[in-house]
Amino acid sequence: MNSRKFILKNLQNAAPKIRQTNLPTMADAELFNQTETDTQKQLNQFRQKLEMLNGEFILVKSETEAAKKIKQIVESENGTWLIQPDIFSDPECKNILPQSTGMDLDNSQFAKYDFGISRADFLIARTGSVVLNSVSGGGRRLSVLPPAHIVVAEQKQLLPSLDFAFELMQKTEGNWSFATIISGPSRTSDIEKQLVLGAHGPKRLIVILIKNYSFTLGL
Repeated sequence: MNSRKFILKNLQNAAPKIRQTNLPTMADAELFNQTETDTQKQLNQFRQKLEMLNGEFILVKSETEAAKKIKQIVESENGTWLIQPDIFSDPECKNILPQSTGMDLDNSQFAKYDFGISRADFLIARTGSVVLNSVSGGGRRLSVLPPAHIVVAEQKQLLPSLDFAFELMQKTEGNWSFATIISGPSRTSDIEKQLVLGAHGPKRLIVILIKNYSFTLGL
């Protein structure tokens, strides 16, 4: 045995033995005791969590009101926007908020737009998160490159926890290549533990929720 093999053998013998550890599998709902099914309470929780993460929440009654609100936000900033294709089912919305072109631009041109506007697949009440399908959401660029991201969602897309979202993803597995889970604007505290928004993506996240008429406005 040469010296090299002798050293390697000694190192292997001295290395600690790896033990197999079987960790318990716990569902998100069990871990956080999230079994709340009351939609109004879920809505309140989502709004609270989102705003704690520096996100913005707007409640509207219809798609047309959502389109008007988006137009108002963008025009107040003299901004430009890229919008997910066919984001609204109501044709009147296209008159209010014309469909922007440019989804096939390269990344440098894409990032010059001020707002990316997409439709949510799910909203997670427990964490205030938005779940986007990369296929239906116009690709990841729409939620990452523009400095502000506006998400349109409906009441039926509000779920108690990620468990419910993963279950629904599995039922439609062929339609999901990968998902993006967004919890507030992009942030970092790496430098002197000072919170900086917009570090690796949008510094502004706005969720516009189209509510059911039975909901109360007093949130």
